[in-house]
Amino acid sequence: MYKLTLALGALSSIFFMGTLAQAGTPDPRDAFSGVWTYAGDDVEEQARKKSIEAATQGLPGFVRGRARDRLGDRTKPIPELELSVQGEQVDISRDGQKLSLKAGADPVRLEHNGQKGDLSLRFDGPYMVLVSAGEKGERVATYSLSEAGDELTVAVRMKGDKLSNPIVYRSTYRRKS
Repeated sequence: MYKLTLALGALSSIFFMGTLAQAGTPDPRDAFSGVWTYAGDDVEEQARKKSIEAATQGLPGFVRGRARDRLGDRTKPIPELELSVQGEQVDISRDGQKLSLKAGADPVRLEHNGQKGDLSLRFDGPYMVLVSAGEKGERVATYSLSEAGDELTVAVRMKGDKLSNPIVYRSTYRRKS
């Protein structure tokens, strides 16, 4: 019995010390915080346009051109993105607008230009995933950092009711100094 008590005591102190060590360790998700400037190249741009082309192939000819133009505008990478991550709280600022979400919380219902959609955010290992789901489609943006933490890649997958294929593209950003 005495040996069992000593063993349990040793285990609990190891656990307690591990908990203290973790409490002092910075949260790796906080590394997403910063101001990011678009740094994509022509190859990235052409891949985005090619994906839009493939997704609109099944549309009637008279609406295909307009759909490509609208999707081109909606998927165009923004010049600058600001992220602020503090634990589960994430603020995303772009084009003068700020969005605050709590990771892992229930989706937030938003309305923009008469369109309603649900936004949710989660962390999945080293990735931050932003999901926007509406009545006619879904957009999933997966944010990942380079090993050095100076490059942010946003991989996007958009599905729409009338699209032949999902639109899949990446946008690369560099940390602004």
